[in-house]
Amino acid sequence: TVESYKSELIYSPNDVFTIRGSAQRAVRAPSIFELFQPIVQSFPGIDEDPCSNDSDARAGANSASVESLCIAQGIPAAALPVYNYSNDQVAGGLQGGNPNLKEETADTMSFGVVFQSPFEGAFSNLQASIDFYSIEITDAIAVVDAATFVARCYDPVYNPSFSPDNVFCGFFTRDPSTSEIIDASELNENLASFETAGIDVQVDYAADVGPGSLGVSWIATHLTKWER
Repeated sequence: TVESYKSELIYSPNDVFTIRGSAQRAVRAPSIFELFQPIVQSFPGIDEDPCSNDSDARAGANSASVESLCIAQGIPAAALPVYNYSNDQVAGGLQGGNPNLKEETADTMSFGVVFQSPFEGAFSNLQASIDFYSIEITDAIAVVDAATFVARCYDPVYNPSFSPDNVFCGFFTRDPSTSEIIDASELNENLASFETAGIDVQVDYAADVGPGSLGVSWIATHLTKWER
């Protein structure tokens, strides 16, 4: 069960200008494919295993924190100095649908002004409008690939406390016998958000030409914001 709504306001103080605005809650249910695509084993690619003894992460300024995180994930401290994973793929990856998905939600708002020509003659059929819009989508369905979540698990920008409970670290585990990455989960998740805003402009003109009529429209959009 989901809820959506829309409200609109249109106000015309005279025959020349019309003010309009709207606010809306919209939803998109996950598709059958997104929900129930069969989960299959995969071998996703990674740039490197940050716990490897020759990785960039263990050679950088945060090497001690990275090593502590590797140990917290199950790599024995005694094995860490010699642990090395040289493959650019990991075994035991999972790809497919997710029956636990919920709907995507969008909150949209728009506000604009319409101008209707008050002139006679050639410009009597001139109309113009300008509208500002803002759209925010939450719980968007997306997939984080293994190369991204493995790297970000050990990146201070995305895991500043180097916690094993970080969201990116939660996408995979390690084999207790080999310490290698397993269960790399590239499944559909409600994990993305989008914010966009902009200005739409439209000008319409029509005139009688000979035995018929000629209509011209000019439409433009200026994108002021796009964040994912």
